[in-house]
Amino acid sequence: MDIAALGRQLFASAPLHKALSLAFAATELGGGRDARCNQVAARLLENCFSPRNELIGHKHFWQSDYTLSRRAGWMASLKMASDRVMGVETMNGDNMKGYYMADGALYIYKDATEYYDIFPLWDWRKLPGVTCYDDVRSVPLLKHSYYPGNRGRFVGGLSDGKNGISAMELDRDGLKAQKFWLFADEAVLCLGAGISSDSALHVTTAVEQCWSREEPLRISTADDTRIWHHGRGYVLWNNSDSCFARTVASSGSWHDVMQMYKNDTISGRLFTLYLDHGVRPKESSYCYAVLPEATEADLRNFRTDNFRVMCNDSRLQAVWQVDRSVCWASVREPFTLRVTPELEVDFHTPGLYRIGRGTGGRWEVYFSDPMQCQDEVQIAVNGKRGTHALPQGKNRGTTLRFEID
Repeated sequence: MDIAALGRQLFASAPLHKALSLAFAATELGGGRDARCNQVAARLLENCFSPRNELIGHKHFWQSDYTLSRRAGWMASLKMASDRVMGVETMNGDNMKGYYMADGALYIYKDATEYYDIFPLWDWRKLPGVTCYDDVRSVPLLKHSYYPGNRGRFVGGLSDGKNGISAMELDRDGLKAQKFWLFADEAVLCLGAGISSDSALHVTTAVEQCWSREEPLRISTADDTRIWHHGRGYVLWNNSDSCFARTVASSGSWHDVMQMYKNDTISGRLFTLYLDHGVRPKESSYCYAVLPEATEADLRNFRTDNFRVMCNDSRLQAVWQVDRSVCWASVREPFTLRVTPELEVDFHTPGLYRIGRGTGGRWEVYFSDPMQCQDEVQIAVNGKRGTHALPQGKNRGTTLRFEID
């Protein structure tokens, strides 16, 4: 089971045991005799405990601020929080260090061992994907009387069924940022903008923190930095901030995470990759891609210009995916963007967009409202304007598809 789906129960072997428990619960719903319930249980087991993987696609769970993207050889999950959703809890001695677990934590799995039983050794301020303060002190402890959650409202996702984007307005503990993820077939593109704080503490964005399998290979050029580790590639470009990659020995105790355990110390080696935005950053930004399945040659040959970052600031984060001729955008205020010589878009409504050619050559638009408060979307593509009503009630925040002639 995905770490982001474990809740506060981060006990030893939790991903394995909770996946089995879910399959058992599916069969129990039908008393062990219902064919549909047994089929669900069988599919869970086949897709979790064998090389077979039929659950392929992309889905955003709009009422949980949670995104899941699955391919034949890998999967990624993203856990966020908003002013609507409390992303994490600490209770009864469980999850004593999970303060940042819903601040844009991005877990990418290939063989399911990347983070297995890593919890006692983690630096909990450098969870993959998370932007937060760097501090030698322990992370704050969440309580019923002390829960400073994310105050950002612009949090959501969009999906065309196979690929998609998610965005998160981070506003927590005096730190602000606009975060964006594009889930494509060969890579997960991650953008950050508007990173600002008045704190004297350094602000970092963690790219990865997993078990170390080998020393990472670093390839630096004038345009980007590329790092390869255990069949996975990381490409960082358009970054003015410092990039740090290291493998270090780490030690810790299960008791520090889950107080049901004895205070025994375990140790191991971790691979950590992160960006340092410095102290009191103002409008800092980042851009990197994770290649979940990559040989060293794949990493060297990866073309960053396939993901053309058109804009990455507090107003707009937009990417033109060249190989699919699709524009993906997170729009916080009305904006006019010349994407290509053949495509100009007037974004009148804040939200998440996917724009590309549909059937018959017409422009196909996917839209979702991450604030879950708007009634309609207005957009103009090459001067042709469209206005469409948005899903209401419990379906606010879901993806709407329409075409513009």
